[in-house]
Order: sequence, then structure tokens, then C-alpha cells
Amino acid sequence: MIRTATSAVVRLALLLALAAVLRPAPAAAETWTNYLVVTATKVVLSDDQDDVQNGEIQYAAAVATGDRGHDPIVTQTVGFPMELWYEAEGNGVNSVYMSPARQGLPIFCFPESQMGEDLAITLHIFDDDATPAAFIVAHDLARHAGTAVATAMAGPAVGALVKVVSDEVHRQIVEGSDRDIVDRVIFGLGKADHFGMGQGGNYQNDVIGEKGKATVSFDVRRVRVSDAYKDWCVGVSLDKVKIIEDADPGLKGDGEIYIRARVAYGFTGNDNAIYEQRTKQLPSNGGTVEVDAGHSFPLQDARAKTLYVNSASGGSCTGLPPFLYVEVCVFEDDDEDSDDVIGVLPVCVNNWWMRHHPGATQLTYRVRGADSDEKAEITLTINVYRPAAPH
Repeated sequence: MIRTATSAVVRLALLLALAAVLRPAPAAAETWTNYLVVTATKVVLSDDQDDVQNGEIQYAAAVATGDRGHDPIVTQTVGFPMELWYEAEGNGVNSVYMSPARQGLPIFCFPESQMGEDLAITLHIFDDDATPAAFIVAHDLARHAGTAVATAMAGPAVGALVKVVSDEVHRQIVEGSDRDIVDRVIFGLGKADHFGMGQGGNYQNDVIGEKGKATVSFDVRRVRVSDAYKDWCVGVSLDKVKIIEDADPGLKGDGEIYIRARVAYGFTGNDNAIYEQRTKQLPSNGGTVEVDAGHSFPLQDARAKTLYVNSASGGSCTGLPPFLYVEVCVFEDDDEDSDDVIGVLPVCVNNWWMRHHPGATQLTYRVRGADSDEKAEITLTINVYRPAAPH
């Protein structure tokens, strides 16, 4: 009996040991990182700074975080549109902006745990009448704004930080510039109240410009990013651009159409950082394509349609970012006239949207000109997927 009992104990011990070996290791706990994302969600102009026709409007945004009296931890800048301008008239909502489904123009994104005590938000609105046919890169304006904000934040130890930022940004941008400043919107938030958000949700604020000619709606949102999606893929394709109005009088024939597009998926972490972004011009030779009203811009193959895939070296994907921003600008070019804006489309989705929309989601938008007429229909596909496991 004793020997039998001993054997049973040994067998039980062996079975327990084997079960311990075969038992799967506990899954690692999912880790979340909070990012603070600032977007401009609506712009209303009471004056487009243009007495004769619609204004040729651009934005230059610069946002910085840090502690007063010290160099900022990071200054991030972005211009809109990427190049050229969009048409806008006073006494109304800008025609290209912004239905709730589009979620606005992101102007700042940074890990919340790395934020400084202050957040300085600046947005300058310009009208350019001097050279409407030339390439006007809004990033150039934004870089000036970024330098100004960084200089101003490092200056005062106490007091009116936002006022100092305002004066410095204005001084650096207007020097050597032919652009008319329609208005400037500048304000600050602090870590003490979690940058307006408190412990949850988000913070929304309508800010009137210093000249009273513009009101900008801002959204400050805490976006959670999970490491469970760190190897997921996300891509953007431009499926169709249908020209509803070609902006070309009938005697001149079809519209001479070109497209400039970009996809932005975050910000770098360096001073004067701009979007981490991919840009594309169609056609790729820098020319134009004749497209009559009612017809679509030719997008013959996947290479032409693909705007972005978040692949790194070796083909692996870099995960779902805090936000994904897509901008499609459609213009008509006449040799003897300045370029005409067919439409400018800004679309922004955040990490939550990407996690809850796996697979391919097709989005179609119609863009309007300053006269509120529909000018083009633009169809995008955002594809979110987990890479196939290696064989």
C-alpha cells in the first residue's frame, strides 16, 4: 500500500510538472499611451481681406509645449493647404471646412506624459493677392511661426506668455512677406487643469482673432494608443476624383487639372517639427490632365492611387498612429489665367476610429468652392489590417 501510494504521488507530481510546462504563458498586459492631439475644427471669416473677389486663404499653425522661461520641449508647425491656397469669402463658414465627419486639421500631437507646464497654440490666417499663380508653400510660413513661438516661450519667466508669443509670431512672419494677415488666433492652456480636458473627454473652445475677423474652433483631445496594434498596417488610396465643375469657360475646352495630396500620420519630436508625412502630385510629371466637367481624373493603376502605406524598411508596418490626416487639393491651371481652386479636402481620423474600422473603409466627399457650388467628388479608401503571420 505504501509503495502504491508513493507511485501515485510521483505520477501526480509528474503530471503537474508537465501541465506547468504545457500551460501557455500569461499574455502581456496591454499598454496604453495617451497622446494630446489639437485640431482646428472650424473657421469662420467675417472678412476675407479681399474687396474684389474671394480671398486666397492659407493657414500657418505653430504649437509649442514647455515651461515658461525655458526653451520649449517641442514646437510643431504645419501649413494648410500644403501649397497654394483655397478660396473663401467673408460672412460665413469656410467652404472647404469642416463637417464633423472630417474632424478638422490636426496641428499638434505629443505624448501627454511628456508635456510641459504650458501649451501655446497659434494660428495665423493669410490672404495672398500678390502672386496667386505662384507656388506658395504654407510650411514656409509655419516654420517662421514655429521659430517665433520657440523664441517667445524661452523669453518671459512669468507673465503674459501668450501676448509675447503673439507679438513675436507677427514680427517674424510679416518681415519680407507680401501676404495680408487676415487675423491671428493665439491662446494658452496649462497642465494644472490637464490642458482644459480635466480627467476625461476633450476640451473645445471658440477663439476670436485679435482683429475680430476670424473665429476658430479648437478641439484638444486625449487620444489613447495601444501597443497591441504596434505592428498593424494602415494605408490610404485615392480611388476617384470626379470633376463636377472644371472652372474653365466652355470656349477654352476641358479643364487642365492637377492634384496635390498628402497623408500625415504624426509629428516628429524635434524643435520646429512638421508633419511626418507623404506627399504626391498627379500627374507625376508636374503637368496637367484635360478633364471635362462630369468626368473623372484618370487614376489608372494602384501606384497612382496609393497615397500612403505605413511600411518601414523590410516591409513591416509601424502600427496605428494617434491620428491619420489626408489632404487632397484639386486645381485647374490655365496658361493665361491664375489657377482656379476646384476643391480642397481635409479628412482626419483618430486612433479610436482606426481600431474600430478594420478592413477597407471607403469615404466619399463633395467639396465646394467659395460660391458654395459643388465642384468635385473625391473618394478615398482607408485600409486598416493586421499583417499576415510569417509562414
